[in-house]
Amino acid sequence: MRRLDEPAAVRAALLSLLLPGLGQLADRRWRAAVLFGAPAALMGVAALGVALTGGPGLAVLLAPPVLSGLLLLSLLVLVWRLAAVFEAFRWHAPLTGRRPVSAVPWLLAGVIAVTQLAPTAYAAQLIGAADRIAGADIDSDLFGSAAPVAPSVSGDPVATRSPAGTSVPEPSPSAAVAGGTPTAEPPARLAERVTVLLIGTDDLASRDHRLTDTLMVVSLGAERRRPMMISVPRDLYGAPLPDDLVYNAKLNSLASYARARPDDFPLGGVGTLRASIELLLGIGIDHVAVIDMLGLVDIVDSLDGVTLNVEEPIADPRYAPPTGGARGFFIEPGEHHVDGLTALAYARSRLGPNGNDFVRASRQQQLLSAIRARVRELGLVSTLPTLLDVVEANVRTDIPRDQLGELAQAVVDARWDELDRLVLDPPVYVEPDFTDGGAYILRPNETAIRDAVERMVIGPE
Repeated sequence: MRRLDEPAAVRAALLSLLLPGLGQLADRRWRAAVLFGAPAALMGVAALGVALTGGPGLAVLLAPPVLSGLLLLSLLVLVWRLAAVFEAFRWHAPLTGRRPVSAVPWLLAGVIAVTQLAPTAYAAQLIGAADRIAGADIDSDLFGSAAPVAPSVSGDPVATRSPAGTSVPEPSPSAAVAGGTPTAEPPARLAERVTVLLIGTDDLASRDHRLTDTLMVVSLGAERRRPMMISVPRDLYGAPLPDDLVYNAKLNSLASYARARPDDFPLGGVGTLRASIELLLGIGIDHVAVIDMLGLVDIVDSLDGVTLNVEEPIADPRYAPPTGGARGFFIEPGEHHVDGLTALAYARSRLGPNGNDFVRASRQQQLLSAIRARVRELGLVSTLPTLLDVVEANVRTDIPRDQLGELAQAVVDARWDELDRLVLDPPVYVEPDFTDGGAYILRPNETAIRDAVERMVIGPE
């Protein structure tokens, strides 16, 4: 039996802690060195290949089998590293039954466990957050489980389109409301895009229903086609519905109105809103994502702020912060690195030179672009777990779990420096008007809107 040689045992264990098999190699135990070192060599070659090729894309990283595989691999690596350290130590200090075993290998095991648990926790965090974000029941998440309450709307706002009204194209095959007819294919090249309707809501205690105050369509093209952002005004009046019907009330009330009348709107609140915007823009919408506007605060703060290029000063003494406190929001032109509350104020304030909902919609598009730029600046791998946790708490989407990674990769690959942005503003796309009761509304010029969107979809020849 070998005699105890604790210094040599500690040396071998430390070497195997640095690199499995290195302690065995120092003792000229070639077979054990190959047994523990070969996996390390293979992993090193794989890591080098990943580095040279730019690393796995999000489509791969967020795929359920890959995440589960990473979690299992991390646990196997933990066991393998522990075995390498204990074997290197015990070869010099075998158990004799006459004296206590040194605490050194246990301390080293603790070091390994702490360092190895980080990637294990990373994989587990990605799995949990991605599972909770995707595949949501948007209507339930937006309106809750309580009985739906319709907004105050005069009379029956669903009416037949007047003979003078222009016809509208049918939405994508998934959309049908109020007994809608079978739908036609979207415009050319739309199949090469992934299009998402972003719905921003304010969950205010003063309301007994939800209004969709921010409506934005984001379309990402395949083969690095130019991305698009289209902001739809909440005050749009007369939005199209299938069967040549129109919704003669403000568009931001449509989801709540339809949700409260399931017999007339079988797709529910969000499904009806989605179908209406498809008809308005003339393009199909693949997915819907809903975000509480207060969630933007957490998202921006999780990134330690974002950088905004403010083109015009904003002086809004009436702006009320959602967290309470003194009223007012003021910001000067120039480049500003802002926190979440400031970013939210920038996206919500309506005042400033030419301040209105259309300018605000443009600032909301700018904020989304700034968030994407900040994620890219910090590095996706480092920000992804925290960002997913924050998004999970504030965003719900019907994107299927197995497609979440592909969409995230499309966001990364998009040519954001060539972003096409469109705000449906007067006088070309909407016409300001007032209802008989004096409410401010915007009547859409559907032909101009669809022509502009089709040009964006097709892109430059």
